[in-house]
Amino acid sequence: MSDSEYQKTLHERWAAAPESDPPAPWHRARNGIVGGVYAVGLSESGEFLLSISHSGRYVIDCKTGETVERDHDDAQESWLDTSRLLADGVGPLAGVKVRVAGSFIGGGFAAMTPDGWAVERAAPAWPHEVVWVEEADKPGFYQDGTFYKVWDWDPPFAYGFSVSGTTLVVACSNEIKIWSRPDR
Repeated sequence: MSDSEYQKTLHERWAAAPESDPPAPWHRARNGIVGGVYAVGLSESGEFLLSISHSGRYVIDCKTGETVERDHDDAQESWLDTSRLLADGVGPLAGVKVRVAGSFIGGGFAAMTPDGWAVERAAPAWPHEVVWVEEADKPGFYQDGTFYKVWDWDPPFAYGFSVSGTTLVVACSNEIKIWSRPDR
């Protein structure tokens, strides 16, 4: 198969796949429209997501998807270190430096969980992008196996797993999706 035929096959698979959630034990905790978010960070446990916008910070419980704290402090220079990709947490993350990823600052989350779940991203029709998840120890997208297209929209500025592997996040400036699973 030529390179162009292979690329066409990949594009057809991405296009044909419906957007779906990853299978159990994952569940969608949040699928929310947001405004002006430019960075997010995950607690190491995966329990909380710190969302940063031009009007401050808020903390989301990754198991329930509910906002548990809101801080309208927009003086980012006092709590956001863009060179180290760290932000001071608020509420249940108070006193914690949270690693962040976002537009214009870079960064990223884990592409694989400790037990082998993987997340990948591609731009089959740039600027349109897709993000998919593959199960641990099973053939994935590039092996003609099973994959779950969890994002099929604008380019996300952050996607990936928490260090614990219990939370998956995909975020762009106007939407955040969070999936969670029980602690292993």
